[in-house]
Amino acid sequence: MDLESLEKVRSPVRKATTEYIKQLEQEVNKTEERSIDLIDEILVKLLDKHSQLKKLDSDVLNLCKAQDLTNEVDRQQEYRDQIITWKMRAVKILRKNESETLIDRNVKRNTQQCSVKLPRLQIPQYDGSILNFNDFSSQFEAAIHKNSNLSDVEKFNYLKSYLIKDTEIAIRGLALTSENYDLSLNILKERFARTDMIIDAHMSQLLNLNPVRKSQDVKSLRRLYSICETHIRGLENNGVDPNSYSSSLYPILLKSIPRDLSLEFSRKMYAKKENTISDLLEFLKIEIQCRERNEHLIKEFDADARKAPFTLYG
Repeated sequence: MDLESLEKVRSPVRKATTEYIKQLEQEVNKTEERSIDLIDEILVKLLDKHSQLKKLDSDVLNLCKAQDLTNEVDRQQEYRDQIITWKMRAVKILRKNESETLIDRNVKRNTQQCSVKLPRLQIPQYDGSILNFNDFSSQFEAAIHKNSNLSDVEKFNYLKSYLIKDTEIAIRGLALTSENYDLSLNILKERFARTDMIIDAHMSQLLNLNPVRKSQDVKSLRRLYSICETHIRGLENNGVDPNSYSSSLYPILLKSIPRDLSLEFSRKMYAKKENTISDLLEFLKIEIQCRERNEHLIKEFDADARKAPFTLYG
């Protein structure tokens, strides 16, 4: 077949390809009532035309004159780019729909299982950590202390089973009686629920942060931010105003983040007379969120590229 005949054969294939791309674009860009079945159908048709074009384009290039070669290659590339773009967008929507369908099935299955039987909550043993006492106390109170089906002696027996190390020593020697149950609770509160010791423990953690040296280490940055947020929240819960310790904690946290982030923060806050720990944490939170989102998009793009069900041009 000569070049002119090939181009005549290719023309309606290109026309159909353009039409399928328009249909796919229209359906993909819908925000409501998007038809997954229609997208799947159009995509199959588009890929069929693409297969035909690939063969025809190759034959045309073999017969094309040298002076027309550049224009021909450019035109073929335009069609190829359009097909790849809308194929990837359609495949992404189809995969998302499959994922959502699977999630819905799992939720329904888990809901049915939970409606039959819920797992028993386990209260962790308490070893005397000042920062963990309130969590342990709240869990014990909800599961044991307020359980009207248990006697005080039974509650005391449960309490002793959860205490290890210093906490067990604190109430060692108390007889297993209802009177001693209340006494043991008071002993534990007086020793491990002291506000001054809790504040000191939170401050100690904040003053001894492990620095992060690389701004690309997003996981370590997130860990650093979470530690700060946890202990600052703990201080606020114990009535400590952040402004009261901002001047001492601010330079420590500033030295704990990578130098390029420290410089970027200083640049953004240059016009402000006085910077606070709240300013620095807000800056750090936004930086981490942006970097996490960027990492997620890169991984998602790479995953889509690896899992593409069809191979285009080689």
